[in-house]
Amino acid sequence: MLNELHPNIDKFAFINQSETSSENTTERPVFFGREALALEKDEQYILRYPMRYGDLNTSSIYSIHDCVEDLEAILEFSFKRYMRLPKKNIENFNCILIIPDIFVKHHLRYIITMLLGKMKFKSLFMHTESVMATFAMAMSSACVVDIGSSKINVCCIEEGLLVPKSIQRKHYGGDEINEMLYRLINRSKGLHYFPRYTLFPEYHYHRILLEYVKENFSLTEMDLGETVKTCQLKIKEKLNNRHRKVHQLTFNCSDSLLLAPQSLFYSQLIQILLRIREETVD
Repeated sequence: MLNELHPNIDKFAFINQSETSSENTTERPVFFGREALALEKDEQYILRYPMRYGDLNTSSIYSIHDCVEDLEAILEFSFKRYMRLPKKNIENFNCILIIPDIFVKHHLRYIITMLLGKMKFKSLFMHTESVMATFAMAMSSACVVDIGSSKINVCCIEEGLLVPKSIQRKHYGGDEINEMLYRLINRSKGLHYFPRYTLFPEYHYHRILLEYVKENFSLTEMDLGETVKTCQLKIKEKLNNRHRKVHQLTFNCSDSLLLAPQSLFYSQLIQILLRIREETVD
């Protein structure tokens, strides 16, 4: 009955498949990055994030030593995979550590010990991220707005120095915008059409598609006389190593594509979303 009401369930069923589902999955003790996010929930793995809101993600069950060890493993994996740099050659390189404008001092001490003591970098240069951003743009004074996936950081730089009283940090960002967009486009009542039961944020590939919709179709203001915006989303299905099949999903949205990014300027919407999330978890 559900398939008859929502034919997209069968048409786009391939995007629900795990990207790492294979016989060798259980033989690997650890996954990193995109492969870790693409694991199925029923597999015997624990997903851990060593960094959160720009700091080490410590908790009662995730100690600071575990965070540092996971961060070291991620760095070594990235050096070897993307830079072809083995661990034994790290001692020949210097390190630039860019830290948040608001940081925890003892967290920083653990990270420096990891980089210089365990990973054996030759030397280390450290500075705050907003000041480094202004230097990269050849500007001595600026207002720096950093919108990340889980936090928003705003501060002012005056002649290369951070103005302490200007620092503002909010613990929400692009992930909350994606979730709000998902909730808005899946409403049963609204002046829009988006095929329901097509995208589910539990799957990694679905989150990538939702991010694509946000980046390419979201609006900060509607054009005059434009009530509904029609969009087309192309989804690629991997048939084999050489061939891919392209499916086209047509939808139209009005207030959803406008309200989701506007929530950055109206934090009350974000607070409602966070309250709903907490109630759902409880």
